[in-house]
Amino acid sequence: MQCFVLKGHFGFGCRVFCPFGMFGTTEKVNLKIQNNYMYNKLKKNAPSIWYNKVILQTKTKLGVSIMLKEKDNQLSIYSILYDKIPENHTLKLLRDEVDFSFINKMLEKTYCKEYGRPAKEPELMVKILVLQKLYDLSDEKVIENCSLNLAYMYFLGINPEDDLPHPSLLAKFRKSRLEGNLTIDEIIIEIINQCIEKGILQKVSGITIDSTHTEANTKKYRPERVMKQLAKKIFKTVKEENGEIPSEINQEIPDYKEIENHDEARKTMKSYLEETVSKVEELVELEKAPETKALVNNAKEILADPKFMEQKGVRSIVDQEARIGYKSKNDPFFGYKTEFMMTTEDRMITAVHTGNGAYVDGTKFDELLELTKKTRIKMPEVYGDKAYFKKPILDKISELKAKAYIPVSEAAYRIDEERFSYNKDSDEWFCSQGNKTIKKKHYIRKCGKETYNYYFDREQCRNCPMREVCITGKTVGKVLGIGINTPEFYEYSQQQKSEGFKEKYKKRACQEGKNGEMKNFHGLDRAKWYGLKSMGLQAKLTALAVNLKRIAAILSSKKANYSQTFVIFTNFYGKEYHLQKISYTTQQILHKKMAFFSGHGMFKKTFRARMQRVLSFWQVQKDISSLGAACFVLLAGSKRHFGFGCNVFCLFGRFKKTFRDRMPRVLSF
Repeated sequence: MQCFVLKGHFGFGCRVFCPFGMFGTTEKVNLKIQNNYMYNKLKKNAPSIWYNKVILQTKTKLGVSIMLKEKDNQLSIYSILYDKIPENHTLKLLRDEVDFSFINKMLEKTYCKEYGRPAKEPELMVKILVLQKLYDLSDEKVIENCSLNLAYMYFLGINPEDDLPHPSLLAKFRKSRLEGNLTIDEIIIEIINQCIEKGILQKVSGITIDSTHTEANTKKYRPERVMKQLAKKIFKTVKEENGEIPSEINQEIPDYKEIENHDEARKTMKSYLEETVSKVEELVELEKAPETKALVNNAKEILADPKFMEQKGVRSIVDQEARIGYKSKNDPFFGYKTEFMMTTEDRMITAVHTGNGAYVDGTKFDELLELTKKTRIKMPEVYGDKAYFKKPILDKISELKAKAYIPVSEAAYRIDEERFSYNKDSDEWFCSQGNKTIKKKHYIRKCGKETYNYYFDREQCRNCPMREVCITGKTVGKVLGIGINTPEFYEYSQQQKSEGFKEKYKKRACQEGKNGEMKNFHGLDRAKWYGLKSMGLQAKLTALAVNLKRIAAILSSKKANYSQTFVIFTNFYGKEYHLQKISYTTQQILHKKMAFFSGHGMFKKTFRARMQRVLSFWQVQKDISSLGAACFVLLAGSKRHFGFGCNVFCLFGRFKKTFRDRMPRVLSF
């Protein structure tokens, strides 16, 4: 690929800057790119705004798809404004450390490569959706902020003067590209894998699972109100498609509010709606009226559901997939439930599933676990609340060779341990009076449930002082009936009483904090759209946003924790040394593989500009954290480069005071 750069583009000669470094004063630089891998590497290592314009013909020869609109990578005179963004800003850290370019390849199959107008880049669209959830904005507001906020622009990888997509395009992108597939799950997994490879996230971590509720974006109505709305909608659609409503159809909807008995009101409205549907099917040509046909079929499905009349089915016309659920015994809600897995160490969400409000916790445990496995995180421990104390879940955790930290549920384990105890070696139950079981029998009830009956010794029960409390009726010996899994659950019950279990179980509390964060700051408390697919997409985008937010927090924390001190010894006119400390981060230097020293105060502006240019060629070859008492000495010395004397730069960590005293001897070398 040949990159031609005109003198007028930069305003200072014909110097060509390449993403791989800085070349001499030439007007043409030949870069030999032999395969697609080198092209991707070039794009990845390039700055936010390439100084050279990529030639479309070169990409075509490399086999890169041209389904998307070619980006104008020409240098912008306004890009210098990005220097105003703080180094520890969340969006700047994410742009510099996380590679989103894989999104284009992931969504390539959803675009037509030969036909249609050029589309907006999928990477750009996903980033806008991330910003929307990160700051809880509407479609219009996020586009407005992206056109005004420098940090948003830098994160999106655009020039300040570039155009942004219309807000309506976000809705189209969500529906046509993201809904109904695992795209967001794959993005979450890929980003976690990237961060593990870079050492940002821990590879070994416990996993916790929990669910949280989300209110639907509509009110819930009684069945009679729903049927009235259905009838009105059918009449309106028939009139629009047929021109008029046949006179044989009764349009006088019964006033159910006058009927005091709600059951009678529901029956009256059901009879009326069934009659209306029957008349419409008879008098209207449904093949020529597709919308009317869809409404009629929808009404028939709703009426055929036995849960509907019991107020457990559809409760809203606009959102027919939302259901009634319960936060607690006496605290119902109308909407959806989102279940997700999260690491306990870094608090990263690894898998998300959304169901209606009646969803039972743990139903999709296997699917969530399979998605979590794709992140390649080792899971020695699994945490959950009592809702996840189920035999299939415990068995799945055992297959992983992980330990389950899940409290015993009273619904699955109903033994009074103050009166009975179990010995798993002898398979015997003991009562508080010392009596033990002498035999057991296996039973299968008519409903298919399996149970064990354990029989105590009759003679001991006959003379037991607790007989009247323990045994009712004419039975001589106590018969203890238990579930088939009770002996195994008894062991879990004993483990959770230990101090070690109680201490470990505290790690699960991080899940509650994550629930609150997503609901209070990122809009997961209420659905933004209608339907289960839209709610699932909202939950996954929210999970992606809080993951990126957490990654930025970890990066910022590591910058503070691993900051090193760089000491610059400057020799002015041969003998006098001056000391100045400049704080940088070890991680940043190792990642970029070069040291950028910037003088402040006693250096001139021209010195700082020249210093960055010279030191860009100096590659740090060793891990700074393992230097010990050693140091790197860079002799960059001539008056022509710096404007004063011979300058010695020494890079080191925290050394003793004696090291600085011995520095002149080192420098003499």
